[in-house]
Amino acid sequence: MSGASEWEKELHERLLRSDPVAPSELAERLYDTVLSEVGMAFAKETDRDILADATSEALINYLKQPEKYDPDL
Repeated sequence: MSGASEWEKELHERLLRSDPVAPSELAERLYDTVLSEVGMAFAKETDRDILADATSEALINYLKQPEKYDPDL
């Protein structure tokens, strides 16, 4: 997997600056995509509700501490 897209990098910078709109924008634009990717990777081993919970938890953890994330990885 390559690094983040330009939009994702811009959103990350906005999160670091505590932009009040950035968290909802992230949720609206990335939740379904992340859930789909996780689902494709683990669908055979894991219940969809567990995958949805894990996706939500991962995004919430990121929103709480975006400085721990390196968008260039």
